[in-house]
Amino acid sequence: MKRLCLIFIAGFVVSIQSSSQSATVEASSATQIGDLEQSLCKQAAASNGMAGASLAEYPGHYTQLIFRDKSGEGEIHQQFDEIMIVISGNAMVKTGGTPENLRTVKPGELRGTATRGGTSTAMEKGNLVHIPATTPHQVIVPAGGFVTYIDVKIAHSGS
Repeated sequence: MKRLCLIFIAGFVVSIQSSSQSATVEASSATQIGDLEQSLCKQAAASNGMAGASLAEYPGHYTQLIFRDKSGEGEIHQQFDEIMIVISGNAMVKTGGTPENLRTVKPGELRGTATRGGTSTAMEKGNLVHIPATTPHQVIVPAGGFVTYIDVKIAHSGS
């Protein structure tokens, strides 16, 4: 079942990639995604509980694979909509609310220690979550848990 889900996700990434302005169609196989997930798991264990790797970059959007075994910070992306496609594990993503102790980490990218309030949405295998630009959000991973997702960042039409 996991392999079938990964094949579906790889196909979804190909469809996004082929609709871009790139003249070349690119694909990531389920095996490649699975191998990368294992590598990111090891990297996360040796760092702050999160690791990510770029899958591809195109005009107007990019894709990456993210592994988390700890909750993230509160975030606001001012110039990108974000789509998260869960391939394994589970977590919650809190959207809306108010980020605490907000700071700029790079132009258009704000982070805070947490997000107070907001709405919680399940991040489970096969789920897709769309977060519009400027929406505060935070990925919450349960103790002892993890989540792996394909993250698609799309330049917001207003940016």
